[in-house]
Amino acid sequence: MIRLSAIGPMIAIIMSLIGYSPDDHIHINTPIYEGAEVYEDTALNGMIVPHHLVPLDKLEAMYLTASSKEVKKILLISPDHLLNEHREMITSDKNWIVDGGLVRVDLELLDQLKNDGIKINNVEVGLEHGLNTHVPFIKKYFPNASIVPMAISKQTDFKHLNELIVSIPEDVFVIASIDFSHYLDLETANDKDEWTKNTIENGHYESFFKMSDEYFDSPGCLYVMCCFARKNGYELKFYDHSNSAYYMGEDIPETTSYFFIGLK
Repeated sequence: MIRLSAIGPMIAIIMSLIGYSPDDHIHINTPIYEGAEVYEDTALNGMIVPHHLVPLDKLEAMYLTASSKEVKKILLISPDHLLNEHREMITSDKNWIVDGGLVRVDLELLDQLKNDGIKINNVEVGLEHGLNTHVPFIKKYFPNASIVPMAISKQTDFKHLNELIVSIPEDVFVIASIDFSHYLDLETANDKDEWTKNTIENGHYESFFKMSDEYFDSPGCLYVMCCFARKNGYELKFYDHSNSAYYMGEDIPETTSYFFIGLK
């Protein structure tokens, strides 16, 4: 039997055997959606977007909306899908190579954000699809920005999450890569999403940690994002909501849902 916590290291070993190098993260085959339109002509200070590419039209629209602001530094946070039960948060000090060129890691910002719950793991950060999905979009829409990628596990200590929130400078653009309800039929997923929307709007952020994947895949990322907005007085504006069923057929038994939220 393969333990889930062992999947990450096993993938890393396989990738190294076929020539993967951790010196730079390489991510190619950027998806393209033509015809996206901005949700609103405004400057954003961050956003919550999915890492699933099913709603590519809305993902492009959200990046297009955000791109009206000149962004220099980005903190990109994601769930830790590799499920290593012995860690809290992982990050990387390596650059990324994508179709559009080089995306540099911001070592100065990385140093500012570090706490005892954050460890460098270049290989598994490079493999984390919650992060690598977004790097080509960052290069396309924020070509001069440097980034700090970070995967946040469900084992992350509450103290370390709060230390991270306090350490994020106000001028950093934060992208939270979060998919919402999982494995549910469309009607049930929409009910769960309504609870999530109400909870965010009412500011009950600590209750995120009581919820399962039926609501969202990263309570830690959602908590960090909402508290960062509160700390700086930003509004969390819901621009759009969708579900994989709207793209793949409303009768599919298991769906994933998506919110598109901007920090104004």
